[in-house]
Amino acid sequence: MKAKKYDKVDKIPDNAVKVSIYAEMINQKNPAYICVMYDRYLAGKGSYPKYKIVNWQDSNFVIPD
Repeated sequence: MKAKKYDKVDKIPDNAVKVSIYAEMINQKNPAYICVMYDRYLAGKGSYPKYKIVNWQDSNFVIPD
């Protein structure tokens, strides 16, 4: 099921983190860029960013590889 852009899930793995926290972890100053990179990949216009974004309880979470 889609929740806005990303697949809505009922549970997330232990290593999932909010997009903003993931951005801090990789020293990315703009959390929106994390979504942009994944969106480009989904649209076939970019390489796989080594993470997946899912929606859980109306928040977006990154699941790193």
